[in-house]
Amino acid sequence: MRIIYLHQYYKSPEEPGGIRSYHLSRALADAGHEVFLITSHNQAKAKKELVYKPGRPQGEVWRHALPIYYHNQLSWTGRIRAFLRFVWASYQTAAQIPDIDLVVATSTPLSIGLPALALKKRKGWPYVFEVRDLWPDAPIQMGYLSKPLLPLLSRYLEKIIYQNAEGLLALSPPMVQALEKRAPKKRIRMVPNMSDCSMPPLAPTSETILKVAYFGTLGPANGLESLVRIAHTAQNQDEKRLHFLIIGEGKEEEHLKDLAQRWKLHNLEFHPAHNREDLRKLLEGVSVAYISYASYPILETGSPNKFFDALAWGLACFLNFQGWIWEEVNDQACGVHAPPESPQKGLEVLQMYLENPSLLQKHQENARKLAETQFNSQELSRQWVRFLEEIGHNAG
Repeated sequence: MRIIYLHQYYKSPEEPGGIRSYHLSRALADAGHEVFLITSHNQAKAKKELVYKPGRPQGEVWRHALPIYYHNQLSWTGRIRAFLRFVWASYQTAAQIPDIDLVVATSTPLSIGLPALALKKRKGWPYVFEVRDLWPDAPIQMGYLSKPLLPLLSRYLEKIIYQNAEGLLALSPPMVQALEKRAPKKRIRMVPNMSDCSMPPLAPTSETILKVAYFGTLGPANGLESLVRIAHTAQNQDEKRLHFLIIGEGKEEEHLKDLAQRWKLHNLEFHPAHNREDLRKLLEGVSVAYISYASYPILETGSPNKFFDALAWGLACFLNFQGWIWEEVNDQACGVHAPPESPQKGLEVLQMYLENPSLLQKHQENARKLAETQFNSQELSRQWVRFLEEIGHNAG
């Protein structure tokens, strides 16, 4: 098949960020399909390049990068403008590519479904819509769509995008449940984010200091103030066996650094966003990954990349939220939980690891096992490709 893959925020391993689409586009090429990946970049000019060609079978991945600036620190209106600019530019680019069999649009934002919908109406090309986050639920709960008309328009947009799709992909069980209610007649498949197990887990550390790291976006949805407060509580109680790292960039970065400076925290360090290779080096000596969301119920339906990376690297997972991710962690005994409003409880669960190193080791080993058995990128990529092939065959 010849497939257009719409993803506004595509990242390669050389860039900071999640690389789900990198793996999946290559999996399509490995299965013999031609992929035309349309994304954006923060450069002045558009760029087209062949980024992957496996040889046999005759698949390949072409990347069309459109010059549309985006950063997590943009205002809400700035983000909306970037979304709408990408809708128009990606549609124009895709419409010039001939003989397409299937379009794949992956959110967020929800607006990524508009060029796919327009291509279906104009060209007759079927599309699959992949739901990475439940939009517009998340911005509605977080207060970004506060004017009365905006939630109604967003719900209508969601409805027509789902109704016109040939199939829907979801990244978590709660997302599947939501889609089954909103699009009951559509084919729905769950393929969560995935763990790249091609590299061995991080080597265990013999240090007496327990290092805890958060890596990812520092945005309002990520609830990172809770980790800063745990570091503050630890320092106030003269707990010198803990050290914290926050690795990433985003809208909340300056606020978090201001808090750390105001409290004169010596047990917390900040690092900018890194690509995967450099991030892995920075995490040497780290034992625990902090996986966090702000306190909005809708965010618990998510499928955060950092969780699956933590599993692959054999890090015990410290969650500040519940939902399906916590059920996995709890069932497989690979981490701990403490509510974000209780930094004291957060400190206590980390001290539990300090007092019981064998428990920490068990959780680390179980994390890697969970990555290998349930979230292995090779197997999940095959499932994703098979679903698209089924949709394309039936649509053809």
